Amino acid sequence: MFSGNYEHKVDFKGRVPIPAKFRRELKGTLILARVADPCITAYPLTEWEKVGKKLSSSVIDKARVRDLKRYLIGNAFPSNLDEQGRVLLPPTLRDYAGIKDNVTIVGTGDRFEIWDQDAFQKRMVGLDQDAYTLIESLEG
Repeated sequence: MFSGNYEHKVDFKGRVPIPAKFRRELKGTLILARVADPCITAYPLTEWEKVGKKLSSSVIDKARVRDLKRYLIGNAFPSNLDEQGRVLLPPTLRDYAGIKDNVTIVGTGDRFEIWDQDAFQKRMVGLDQDAYTLIESLEG
């Protein structure tokens, strides 16, 4: 399970170190994708395969499924960690997420997200109250 958040610097080649705690969870290929939020979402291959199966078994309108596949799968990039535990962030995903120099890597359970550090901090402003409200509604 990926949990916690970590701040790192992107090097001049567009690589970012993945926290050691996260590296222990990864087995082989990592899929970097854009999903819904303005960040890069990183999936272990086994979790990404689950996403693909859900899309393939969807009962919603086929044209919408094709569009969603284009959006998700067409913007996903397989990657592997180098010997120093870094991953290369593709330029198109860096642009999408607005990542330039500093990132926050945040665990979200079965995957993790790579955010531009300033964008992540702005997103977290006010989240304490929103999270409290959501937790209260989930508890019933």
